[in-house]
Amino acid sequence: MLNKYTSLCSVYRYTSHFEQVVDAKTIQKEFYDTVSLKDKAEEALIRKNLENIYDITDEESAIATIEDYMSNSIWLHPMFSILVDVWRDQLDVLEQDTTQIDDLMLTDEYLIEKVKSYTTDFDENDKEFIVNSVKDQLMDLLSCPESKKLFIQFFNKNEILIQLAGNYPVWGFELARLVEVMTKANDLGYLTDEQLTTYLNKVGECVESKFSSWEQFLASCALGKLYTSQNRDVKSVFVHSQEEYIKNVYGLITSPNRILLDSDLWGNSSFANIKQALEVQFHLKPVKKEYLAEYEANAQLEGQSIALFNKYLGDPLKEKGVDNYVLENWQLNNVYSAENDINDGSTFWKQVYDLKEKFDLFFSKEEIPILILGKQVITNRALYLVKRKFLKRKLETIPLPDVQFDFEVEYTQAYLKVIYKGMTLTHFQLEASRVGLERDDLFKKNKEEVFQLFEKDIQSLKDVFNSLRTIKE
Repeated sequence: MLNKYTSLCSVYRYTSHFEQVVDAKTIQKEFYDTVSLKDKAEEALIRKNLENIYDITDEESAIATIEDYMSNSIWLHPMFSILVDVWRDQLDVLEQDTTQIDDLMLTDEYLIEKVKSYTTDFDENDKEFIVNSVKDQLMDLLSCPESKKLFIQFFNKNEILIQLAGNYPVWGFELARLVEVMTKANDLGYLTDEQLTTYLNKVGECVESKFSSWEQFLASCALGKLYTSQNRDVKSVFVHSQEEYIKNVYGLITSPNRILLDSDLWGNSSFANIKQALEVQFHLKPVKKEYLAEYEANAQLEGQSIALFNKYLGDPLKEKGVDNYVLENWQLNNVYSAENDINDGSTFWKQVYDLKEKFDLFFSKEEIPILILGKQVITNRALYLVKRKFLKRKLETIPLPDVQFDFEVEYTQAYLKVIYKGMTLTHFQLEASRVGLERDDLFKKNKEEVFQLFEKDIQSLKDVFNSLRTIKE
């Protein structure tokens, strides 16, 4: 069952496998599908850990745990946010040997608003009780010099992440873990699909309304992990070590795959600030691909190229059942995509690089190479055609919306034609095997009979290839 809010627990599902480009369906299965169970051995391990860590053994205990998690946020997380505000605005007061609650000048209205921001079930009749409870918690902290010192050290050390997390530091960690627990409970049958959907949507809609970007949410996740694992860094199926957790956050934002950005949550997010923060604080570096650097490309560009190719060509060709005309014969037909070039670079990226070098061509950050047809390079902006004229080569740049793609069949061969202003610029021979007839059988038929056999496939090929003209990315 697919649910975009499943992606909120991606930090628990990420592995080094996703340092390489994978297809869109794999991303969907691993990060957006609520089902993550692989085999019986994993099922037994999950069952044991749900019981040992969360006391979840059946539907009743699963629901009780989830409800407790959702209600406990009204106490723990507002308190942390208040302390961050005090550290940020009144550090001199906080650092005094003795600090009284009145020294912080926190109004009742301020405390109430902080608590309200973490819950939708606020009861106005509980105002006085809540204010007194928050003040009691603050007094317990302020009366313990050692605890106060540890908080100040934690805030100072993680200042950049605190800034990035916005109004909800550490809460993201609890919410991501809650989503993971809910999906595991569903894997074991403790929650029905309907119950899981209800809880996922409730938590997800809350997260979406409180956080404004993936960067903000992930910073909150990282802070929460750093805070909860200060004194006890353990590891299990559900509890990642601090190092593993931070590496997974970093992996998610540096992966060449659009794991988070294609989830329908905060699609315009930028990871630049959190990437830099994690690299500086934890000495992390992205995985380098030497062949990409050699041809002035990078993993992000490679991921974008493959994503666009799969969106407009790869996946639609498969869905229409005509992929064997093209996808199975790339090298034979001198047609390439970045996906065929992974871990090598000598075909797709080298040809793109050679084209740019020879004709002093510059691509902006928004222009992404998608496909090579012989000597032609297709990007999300234009088709670059190399033409010979009097022993010289000339580059013609054609805006992609002005290009047309057509197909024709002659007995056992199909041909892709690239057309501009009514003229065929070039054509490529493709394998024509969809009809399931032997070559000799096809040769016995006349041209009209062959066309009728291929007519549906040809229309599908036209529709898919001409969708390239509508690219908006």
